[in-house]
Amino acid sequence: MDTVVPMNRIGPIGQIRRIRQLKIVILTFPILLVLAVLFVQFLTRQQTPNSPTVLSDHDVSVSATIGTTQSYSLFGYTSARATVSLNGIGLLKEVKADEKGKFIFENFLAPSSIQEFCLTAIDTENRMSTPLCVPAPQKYTSHDALGPYLLPPSIEVSNGQALTGEHITITGKTIPGTDVSIALFHETNQTVAFVKSVYAAQALEKKTVSASSDGSYTAQVTSTNQETIRLFAQAQFNKQKTPKSNTLSIKLISVIMNYFERFLSYLRLLLNPNVILLLEVCLVLFLIYSRFRWGTFFHKKKSYAIIEVKNQLPLRLNYTALPPSVFE
Repeated sequence: MDTVVPMNRIGPIGQIRRIRQLKIVILTFPILLVLAVLFVQFLTRQQTPNSPTVLSDHDVSVSATIGTTQSYSLFGYTSARATVSLNGIGLLKEVKADEKGKFIFENFLAPSSIQEFCLTAIDTENRMSTPLCVPAPQKYTSHDALGPYLLPPSIEVSNGQALTGEHITITGKTIPGTDVSIALFHETNQTVAFVKSVYAAQALEKKTVSASSDGSYTAQVTSTNQETIRLFAQAQFNKQKTPKSNTLSIKLISVIMNYFERFLSYLRLLLNPNVILLLEVCLVLFLIYSRFRWGTFFHKKKSYAIIEVKNQLPLRLNYTALPPSVFE
């Protein structure tokens, strides 16, 4: 009786092919790992924002002058414990306001040719006010102190862009115990025949809040319209108004516009030169790999197919040869 023995389905050619595939994986894995690490570092890289430096709670005075000098004194009011800087051409000096917001620069030296003094306050939350520049007196006696100078409030918003109907918080600091007026300008873009106009309809709104004992104030604003709101703050101290604060803007958009802008931001991220360079490197590596891998594959595809079919055919042992008469 004939015995049928199935041949090994893998065969030596299949083993060689698996070894080649393993070598390719071993060679390409370190390159792909390095590229993945570089890509993760690019995504997680963050820039550290620069924030103004605030002096410590201890009273520290810093000053510098250039040229022929003259002695001056001036005082004013700002938020409690704020850092006030006095600068001009050839002049730099800093002091700290007291708990009532009063600051004073006593008998400081400044160039006699100085034209103006500029005062800037940085509150305890690192928020900077707009500079207040005042002309220097032509004739000055050291017995008179210039002032009082009321510095503008500091101001910030919780979010520069929000959805319609969402509440946005306005915070800042000013002279303690004063009334703060917040002016809001609602700007609605005008469209004519689907073309946005360069003009915008403005509506003025005012909110009045009271500053706390350290000068802090808080207000909230919201709108159901898709618009831009510009705002600034002013405080009133002893029937005098301070200069206005920095002007900020809040953009209110709908939910659909929010998703659209997110899509554009992701698209800009993908079009970043670093990402494009990384994709080009990956494409070059893929082409190099495919040049050696697929060229060998298509060249020997037919041979592999024939050998695999032969390996799957059974071999018949101890068979009897047919007589020659069968082939006649």
